[in-house]
Amino acid sequence: MSRTVIDLDARASILDASERLAAAPADAPVVFVVPAGAPFARNAVFLDVARALAGQRRISLVSSDPRARSIAASVHVPAYASLGSLEREELDPTEKLGAPRRAALASVVARRPAPSLGSPARAIAIAASVLGAVLLLLVVVLPSAAVSVTPSSIPMPGATFTIRAGPGGEVPAQPLSATITTKVTGIATGSRTEDIKATGSVHFTNQTTDDLTIPKGTVVQTTTGSDRVQFATTETKTLPRSVIVFVTVIPGTADVAVEAVAGGVAGNVAANRIVISNNARYQVTNPAPTTGGDTKKIPVVLAEDYSVATVKGNVDRALADEANNQKLRWKSQLAGDAVVWVGTPSLTSQGGLSDVVGKEVATFDVPVTAAVQGFAVAGDQPTKAALERYRTMASPGNVLDERTAQFNAVATVADNGVSWKITASGTQSPQLDSVRIRGALAGRTPAEVRELLSAQGLQLTDLRISPTWWPRMPLLDARIAVN
Repeated sequence: MSRTVIDLDARASILDASERLAAAPADAPVVFVVPAGAPFARNAVFLDVARALAGQRRISLVSSDPRARSIAASVHVPAYASLGSLEREELDPTEKLGAPRRAALASVVARRPAPSLGSPARAIAIAASVLGAVLLLLVVVLPSAAVSVTPSSIPMPGATFTIRAGPGGEVPAQPLSATITTKVTGIATGSRTEDIKATGSVHFTNQTTDDLTIPKGTVVQTTTGSDRVQFATTETKTLPRSVIVFVTVIPGTADVAVEAVAGGVAGNVAANRIVISNNARYQVTNPAPTTGGDTKKIPVVLAEDYSVATVKGNVDRALADEANNQKLRWKSQLAGDAVVWVGTPSLTSQGGLSDVVGKEVATFDVPVTAAVQGFAVAGDQPTKAALERYRTMASPGNVLDERTAQFNAVATVADNGVSWKITASGTQSPQLDSVRIRGALAGRTPAEVRELLSAQGLQLTDLRISPTWWPRMPLLDARIAVN
């Protein structure tokens, strides 16, 4: 079985031995190699304290000093004169006892006088030594302390670095691709006018006793002059003859549909305004107004309208909106908290000029198609990767306080992945080493504890010593708890 060998010098005390013991492995036997005269091996109490601190580990003593070996044996600590004796497990390196030597030793023992404490002064001295040893044991073992510290914050150097997700990058990413189609809408600025002819009905009265035919296109009008409005019949009709019964004339009449010869609002005339015809054999009039005459402006798409609609800015915005819709579709297909990053769409086709120019519409659409590339990345990225990178930039002996870390990320999506330009800031704190802190605080006064911690960048938030009246920290750092 492997052993832990602790070499102590001639000035070694129980404090030195306990520090070395605390640093030794917890699962191997411990051997103290002590030179003659060392304070550690002069008192059985020290050896007993070391045995208690060792816990489940077996301890042994190697010393050339017979007195030290004797003291060790008194507290049940195996003692050897040399490391060779230890290996052979010979508690005393003297010659083996034969029968003659056993008889001699027995006779010596038989003649030995009964032990005596001697004079009263010697008895008092022995009692005082025992009391002193007990008090020393209490000084070493009894006190305990609990220390709570908070590291002071030190600004971290600002840093700028790049994190990439994708093949060969720090962050894994799932590539995505799709073809998207959308449209840009334009407004027609060209136009043409269209006159709409008024329509109505004219009442014809036959002035003869013959049936008359009113051909389609027969012209009638309002009054003569510059403001006259002409109308033409839009159908052919027969005007019945007028009949004389006794002295009464029963005229033949017919209503014929008419349409203004010229379009526009001028063809909307009031009732009984159409009274003139080009034939004296019948009379005309319009019992009701003519209506529907109008002048309309019809929009027409020009080549310039196409150019304005398909300007790069308009196409880019339309494709960016559709790429965002594709991003939402991808997101709905992914599980977990994955985030989709989408690049700039690459235009592949666009509707042509001849498809829209000349159309009589107020607005028109031009279809556009593009390829879009995306990447799915874990939702905690790039913050997680940035934190790991920034953590390595802490000064020696300090650690990043992750609660204060702040990152500003600007993403760029390319064909090979997503790149983030990270700007990082935060604070750092001294790295806490509880073993080193306990060793430094052992035996110190509260004032010294506060000053020592402050020098190491630590703020003392709580100090409790038990018993409360004890003036110093425990001598054994194992009796100090650091939070």
